[in-house]
Amino acid sequence: MQDCRIGFVTFPVKYQCVVFRPFKGEILEAVVTMVNKAAVFYLLLS
Repeated sequence: MQDCRIGFVTFPVKYQCVVFRPFKGEILEAVVTMVNKAAVFYLLLS
């Protein structure tokens, strides 16, 4: 999308990234906060 009045251009961008990757054998403590058909959500404890 282009706006000639102010010189801004917007375009869609797709990307992927790893935001969390535990090590093999690592034990994580977490509290399950929500479960639905698509995913399990949890809060990691430190």
